Amino acid sequence: NGTTAAECTCKSGFTLDAVSGSCVDIDGCLGVNICSQWECINLPGDYSCQNPCYPNPCQQGGTCTTHPGDEATCSCAAGTYGYRCSQRLTCSTLPLSLSIDPASDLLALATLECKEIMGSIHLEGLNATEMRILEPFWNKIRSIGGQLTISGMDGFELGSLANLEAVGLDAALTDQPTILIRDNTNLNSSGFSLYQLVEACIHGTVRIEDHHSLCLSEHHLTALVRSLWWYNNSRIQVTHALMEGCTCSLFANGSDSCTTHPAE
Repeated sequence: NGTTAAECTCKSGFTLDAVSGSCVDIDGCLGVNICSQWECINLPGDYSCQNPCYPNPCQQGGTCTTHPGDEATCSCAAGTYGYRCSQRLTCSTLPLSLSIDPASDLLALATLECKEIMGSIHLEGLNATEMRILEPFWNKIRSIGGQLTISGMDGFELGSLANLEAVGLDAALTDQPTILIRDNTNLNSSGFSLYQLVEACIHGTVRIEDHHSLCLSEHHLTALVRSLWWYNNSRIQVTHALMEGCTCSLFANGSDSCTTHPAE
């Protein structure tokens, strides 16, 4: 009768289904190692290799990196932080318990000009080089509302605390160590007396714990261990430190008395 049968041709990415006679999608992700290290996403007639770093999910200039099988991770630019670097580091966004250690973003902190810290600060394990990086931030601080803890610092300069005018503004710190120096933080006094720290303590005490070379720069120590030393009406307390050879000058002012108490 002169008629011809219809013939279907499918677009690229589709194939003709013999049963239904219609074009169906070919799963583009079925090939071997189609997207190498990236996740393959099948699309109608196509596929997409999902690179978690494209577009860059890191905000405010953050750098995106990824490894096979892992999601994107962000290295935040100085002054920013958070899962996707969405938060900017400012004096008002500092945590109420600020821990500063070698893993901290010291360069970001160094950009801040914070005279008043509302919460507590914990310095831990910083060496002299790391403290120099932190200096622009540290030297501007005049008051700390909570506690100041200095732990595991090698050759810590007491003089770096001379800028503090008030520590322990929180009345809840009364009779507690407002400034706590511990874990073998070797102290270099450089002419700066701990007595000056007492004057900055609005509430609480200055307490030094577990030291093996307390008078590092001024005195030679013997192996005599004093269990508990009290100075300046008990507002400076030293426990479990090598104290022989230390003099009142490091701790007290002028005629203030130094007394040794028996082990607790």
